[in-house]
Amino acid sequence: MFLIPKFKSKDEIPADQQALYVEREGAWTLDVDGVADKAKLDEFWANNIALSNQLAEQKKRFEGIDPEQVRKLGEEKQRLEEAQQLKSGEVDKVVEN
Repeated sequence: MFLIPKFKSKDEIPADQQALYVEREGAWTLDVDGVADKAKLDEFWANNIALSNQLAEQKKRFEGIDPEQVRKLGEEKQRLEEAQQLKSGEVDKVVEN
C-alpha cells in the first residue's frame, strides 16, 4: 500500500487511511517519525552533488603533487635564501625571520 505524505484537505484522504494523518500547518500530514520533506531532501541531494564536484575538481587540480615534497622544497628554499642573505651580510634579516 502506497501512502501519500501530505494532503491539502481531509476530504482528499482515503477513508481507510484518515486515522494515519494529522493536521499540521493547514495541511493533513502522514503521522510518522523520521519522514523528511521532499524539498529538503532534494536540497541535500543537490548540495551533496555540488560538494562532490568541488572535491573532484580539487583532486584533479592537485593530482601528482606530493604535499610532503612541497614542504621540503619550501624549507630548502628558505634555507637557501637565508644562506644568500648571510653571504651578502644581511644578518639582521636572517635573525628577524
